Amino acid sequence: MTQRFTVPDVSVIVITYDDAPRLPRAVRSVLGQTLKNLEVIIVDDCSGDDTPAVARALTEQDDRVRYVRLPANSGGCGAPRNAGMDAARAPFLMFLDSDDELPRHACKSLLLEAERTDADFVMGTVERVDEATGAVTLWYPQLFAERRTVEGIRAEPELLFNCLATNKLYRRSFLDATGIRFHEDIHHEDIVWSTELFCRSKLFALVPWPVYRWLLAATPATRSISSRRHELENVRQRVTAAELSDRVLAETHSLDLKQDKDFRFLSHDLRLYLGDLPLRDPRWIDEFAGIVIPYVDTLEPEAIRRLSRAERVCIQLVRERRGADAALAAVELGGASSIPPRQVVAHDGRVFWGTTPPADERGRSELDVTELHLAEQPLAGALLRHELVDLQASGDRVDLTVRTYDPGRVLDGRAPSASLRLGGRRRTIASIPFAPVPAGSGPDGTGSLDGAGSPGGTGSPDGPVVLEGTVSIALSDLVWPDGVVRPQAVMVVLSEGERHNVRPLLASPGLSFTSVGEVGPERPGKSGGSRVPGGSGRSGRSGVFRVSGASWRFGRSGTSRASGGPKVSGGPARLVLESSPEAPFRLTARRLGPVPRRRFPRPAELWRSLLTDLATPRNLGRFYRLVSAVVPVNRRLVLFESAEGSDYTGNPRYVHEELQRRATELRAVWSHAGVPERFPEDVDLVRRDTFRYAWTLARAGYWVDSHNLPYCYRKRAGTRYLQTWHGQVFKKMGLEEPRHRAQPALARRYAEAVARWDVLLTPSRDFQRDFARASGFDGEPLHAGYPRNDVLVRHAEPAQRERARLVREFFEIPAGRRVVLYAPTYRDGGRFSGDSIRLDLPALAEALHPDWVILVRAHRYDRFSVPDPLGHLVRDASAYPEVNDLMLASDVLVTDYSSIMFDYACLGRPILYYVDDHERYASAQRGVCFDLAEVAPGPLLRDTGELAGALAGLDEVAETCTERYARFRERWCGLDDGQAAARVVDAFFGEAVR
Repeated sequence: MTQRFTVPDVSVIVITYDDAPRLPRAVRSVLGQTLKNLEVIIVDDCSGDDTPAVARALTEQDDRVRYVRLPANSGGCGAPRNAGMDAARAPFLMFLDSDDELPRHACKSLLLEAERTDADFVMGTVERVDEATGAVTLWYPQLFAERRTVEGIRAEPELLFNCLATNKLYRRSFLDATGIRFHEDIHHEDIVWSTELFCRSKLFALVPWPVYRWLLAATPATRSISSRRHELENVRQRVTAAELSDRVLAETHSLDLKQDKDFRFLSHDLRLYLGDLPLRDPRWIDEFAGIVIPYVDTLEPEAIRRLSRAERVCIQLVRERRGADAALAAVELGGASSIPPRQVVAHDGRVFWGTTPPADERGRSELDVTELHLAEQPLAGALLRHELVDLQASGDRVDLTVRTYDPGRVLDGRAPSASLRLGGRRRTIASIPFAPVPAGSGPDGTGSLDGAGSPGGTGSPDGPVVLEGTVSIALSDLVWPDGVVRPQAVMVVLSEGERHNVRPLLASPGLSFTSVGEVGPERPGKSGGSRVPGGSGRSGRSGVFRVSGASWRFGRSGTSRASGGPKVSGGPARLVLESSPEAPFRLTARRLGPVPRRRFPRPAELWRSLLTDLATPRNLGRFYRLVSAVVPVNRRLVLFESAEGSDYTGNPRYVHEELQRRATELRAVWSHAGVPERFPEDVDLVRRDTFRYAWTLARAGYWVDSHNLPYCYRKRAGTRYLQTWHGQVFKKMGLEEPRHRAQPALARRYAEAVARWDVLLTPSRDFQRDFARASGFDGEPLHAGYPRNDVLVRHAEPAQRERARLVREFFEIPAGRRVVLYAPTYRDGGRFSGDSIRLDLPALAEALHPDWVILVRAHRYDRFSVPDPLGHLVRDASAYPEVNDLMLASDVLVTDYSSIMFDYACLGRPILYYVDDHERYASAQRGVCFDLAEVAPGPLLRDTGELAGALAGLDEVAETCTERYARFRERWCGLDDGQAAARVVDAFFGEAVR
């Protein structure tokens, strides 16, 4: 039995209208809270369904539930919420909509935070739950990243974006003292309420955990106010709410917040409607413009300038009543990849969106897309627009016609190969080649997103390059992995050798097509002529689905069947192509239906699978010891490994090449970690962490390595191990690393691994002190310099200049451009987070002179991708196989704490340090071996402006650092004279190479 309390701690006001089926779920989410001393006030906005009976039943089941029914429907949320506030008895309030839920600890956690902080209100994270798929996303998660108290909205004006009333717990005394009430004559009253709330509060708090579950119903019986964006009255109401918010700013003497409030309206409220423009017809867009543009024109100009270029283009096209063009532009607003226009026009040295120059100064300002540098992008960064213009299916084959627009004419005269890729970032389901050809002049836009024509084409010197090709998907050959159930991206890939351009394929809004054939290997008895689900989508003959021009047929957005067709519930697996809400206007693919029966694997497959399963470190170690006991060491076999098998690079590469140059009788084998393509074709390879790898290690007379070979292999007495390491050290290494100090067992394993080393290559006295001793190495040091630095010391030789030229050619760096190599190290605790890429590249692009190109070399323990549309300035060189070649091709290095600084000094070229987190890195990370500020051969820079200034005055910076540079080079590169590889080979291999 529920414990009775005199006064509840929290009153949760649940508002409802004609939502009887879902009301009990919402109320039970409150009654099930870990805070028991609460009350639920159901406020019924005069529902016409069974809500009264359901509500009364809930009151009878738990005496904490109270029921209030309004005498007439108010048409909004303001009146029922106000009525709930009037009926509430608790000192704290919350609001809940009847189609949503509260997480179990929401009330208690918010109440404790309010009592701890004495805040006027506390707000937390909102979970948006798609009930159809179960997918959970967070609403503006960046606002709630940290638990904190805020002394007034001026301290963090970006919090104006949190315009919900439902993710907050309110102190009743604060509401009473300020007189804040909901407007009852408008929709979107949350916006006005939240604006006044922030303007009147002097102290509020935030928590980073979920306190509200916003449930997005799969098939809502009635559309919520927030989902009625197709109604023009909904637009009017939102503009009215924005105007009332302006009045609140004036009344509370908060007009200094107007720019931030205007920016919130533009980038949130208005943005919601802009993103839907491809779903609207030109007449709707014209009426929409009449409602919103007069208000937009009253907003702070600086708020508009804060928008993205795509948003500004959309607003201007709406202003000019160019509805079809606005719909085309709005496609870019729905995803991470930039989607360029079909065509641009050059005028007076600027480039503008569309086919004709703007007519006035405002148009020139808003439609100016010169900053996209469309014509200056390399192939990898080219901003291409791929549209699905036709789809045909028959039997077990689907044909997609793809049209590609290249407004920057990057492809003009080029002939890259093309493929359609199905799959996510880490997995490719299929890659299907096709051959695009010029589409001819004046494409008619058939089947395009808006059905409108697009003047220009390959026949026009000022128009875009337009290509068209048909991709044929044979469903019987499309094997879908069993574990892949989520929709996969459909991308168009254009390739020239190792250069790839990957862009999404756009589809008409709401497209949902289910194939007729089978996805997976063909099985006996498979029918090849089944009918396509959805008779309304068929052409005149059975088994054929055609989409062309105005004949597009849509299912409900996000569904997996054609319009009107039965839901697929059995039979063969099918291919689903759709443009879903999760990826607006980007085509996605998935498999629908049963998992194909597994065929019995062949004996060879069974054997390989068994060996893979057995190749655990313990079993490999046992096998290695067995081989070591019965097989003699081969004194002519050398096992090379670099970067744990990831690449053919580093000191081991240059030791190997010196052996090749001498044509010795030694046989070299390289280990690889699963990507043999990264190694030269004439190199013998063995896959790391396999039984053959253990066999090779056991037999090899020499091991040459740059990191540490797996711990499970104890070196034989007849084998010599050369540890070349992979760089000099700035941060603490070896047994001084925090993880080794904190984990004695791990430290013991590391010490045992180091004990295997016979020879440690030591390029400087500091390395001997800071690494060799810290690692517990007491073997033979080899003071020879780094073999990998030989080519850097000899950078003026024709061979090295040719390597630099090939790098510039690969990355399509125009002649005359100077090259920055940006190579930061990773951050402990932030592997693969992207946190090491500290530069604000968009800001740097604005500040930097256009004669620079930046090669970004992310650490292999981190990730990076070039932000759109910075391909004209930035190239991703993270996967380039040889970092030495990047150094040779560069004019200056920008780094932080990476050991690349020591190698680069061999070139004698400037080094700049971008170290905005210097103090935190030196103290909170693993610790450092010396003070960078005292020894760095270049300036320590803290922000983008300082870096841009240093690059602009690079010659002067280099001149001021001449003496420091010389001392640095002598201290750490004194042994590097271009002959290190020869010395290492002579010293380590001895008589075997003489």
